[in-house]
Amino acid sequence: MRNNKQIEPQEFDVDELFQFTMKKNWKEVLRICKTYPSAACNAKLTKSEETALHIAVSSYQVDEKGANALAAIIRQLVESLPAGQAVKILKAQNDKGDTALHLAAALGSVKICYCIARQERKLVRNRNQKGETPMFLAAHHGHMEAFQLLHELYNGNASEPDYSLCRRNDGDTILHSAISGEYFALANLITIKYDRLVNSVNQEGFSPLHILARKRNLFESSSHLRLCDRMLYRCVYVPEVKNHQSRRGDRRSLEETGEHYPENYQTCVNFIHLLSTAFWLIAPLGKGQDQGQVQGQGPCTEDPEEGKMEGQASRGEDSDSRKPGSTVDREIPMEGNQGLYYAFTDFLQFWNCLNLLLLTKSKLYDMQNMQGSKF
Repeated sequence: MRNNKQIEPQEFDVDELFQFTMKKNWKEVLRICKTYPSAACNAKLTKSEETALHIAVSSYQVDEKGANALAAIIRQLVESLPAGQAVKILKAQNDKGDTALHLAAALGSVKICYCIARQERKLVRNRNQKGETPMFLAAHHGHMEAFQLLHELYNGNASEPDYSLCRRNDGDTILHSAISGEYFALANLITIKYDRLVNSVNQEGFSPLHILARKRNLFESSSHLRLCDRMLYRCVYVPEVKNHQSRRGDRRSLEETGEHYPENYQTCVNFIHLLSTAFWLIAPLGKGQDQGQVQGQGPCTEDPEEGKMEGQASRGEDSDSRKPGSTVDREIPMEGNQGLYYAFTDFLQFWNCLNLLLLTKSKLYDMQNMQGSKF
C-alpha cells in the first residue's frame, strides 16, 4: 500500500492539468487530482483564479448529456481530498470570491451542493466579494430546491434560523432578490422560514414590499387584460408549498381549510358554485309549486297549529321554524364571495362579446349578398 507522502513528486505539471480541464477530459483530471491531491486541487488554472473543481462545477448542466457522469466525477474528486486539507481546498475562491459551492448554488445543482456542503456545514457561511453566501445565490437565481437543501443542511432542526446568511453588502436580503427576480413561490417559502425578513430594508431604505409595489405589471388592476386573458389570469396554476409553517407558528393543512385546490383556482370553483347555488334556489320553488297543487286537490289533513307556524315562518316571524329546503335558507352570502360574482360577470361579458361577434359577421355576410344581388 503506497504512502500519501510518496505520491506527490515535485514535477507536478500544471499545464497538463490545464489542457485536460479545458478539453473537459474529466477522467484524466480526476486521475491527476488523485495522484497529486494537494498541488492539483489547489492550482489556479485560469486568469479568474479558478481551480479544477470550480471549472468542473461550472460545466455541470442537469439537462446535458453526460451530466450524471460528471456529477459522479465531482463527487469522487471531493471525496478523495486529503482529510486535513479538504476544507481548505473547498474554501478556495476565484477572483470574485466565489467558492465551488457558490457556483453550484447559482446553477441550482442540488446534487453538487449536497456533495460539497455535507463535507463541512460551515461552507454555507462563506461569502464572496459582494457578501453573498451560497444560500443567497440560490435564492437570487430562483433555485428553490437548492435553497431548501442549504437551509436544512445549515440550520438543521434549530428553532431559529441564522438570519446573517440572508443579507449581502448592499443590504438586500434573499427576499428582496427573490421578488426582484419574480420568483414568487420561492419568496413565499422565504417568508415562511425567515418571517422577520418581511420588514427588513436595504441601504436605500426599500423593503421587499417596496420592490413588489414597483412591479405594477404583476397586478391585475394595472394590466388592462382582455376578457379571455382575465379569465386565464384567474386560472393560472401556482404550486403550493407543502408542509409549510405560517408566520404565526401554526400549521395549516388542506383538511383545516377545507380547500382541495390551488388558491387561484377560486374563480373556476366560484363559477361552478354559482351554478349549483342557482340550481338549489330554483329547485325548491318548483318542488313547492308541485306540492301546492297536490295539497289543493286533496283533503286538508294538516294540523291547524302546524299551519300557523308555517305562516309565521313565511312572514319571517320565527326564523328557527324554517325548513332546510326553503328558499329563505338559500340566501347567497355577499361578504367574502366577491370572486364568485366576478367570475360570473366575466363569463357574461365573454358570452355577450361572442354573440356580438357572430351577429356582426352575419350582418356583413348579408350586406355582401345584397351588394352582389344588385349587380
